[in-house]
Amino acid sequence: MEQDWKEKFRAELLEDMKKEARQEIAEEMARIYLETTDYDDEPISERFGVPIYKIEQFREDH
Repeated sequence: MEQDWKEKFRAELLEDMKKEARQEIAEEMARIYLETTDYDDEPISERFGVPIYKIEQFREDH
């Protein structure tokens, strides 16, 4: 029983880490795309699945 709980926790933790990594990669790709193209914020947001407010924040930081 203890082993099942640990395995379930590990699987959930691994899945959360994968989701976070995917999001970080998408945000970095959007940032690079923003810096190297002249596209508007909305198409970049849609292309990479990054919220528009983050794209706007990237633009302000750049």
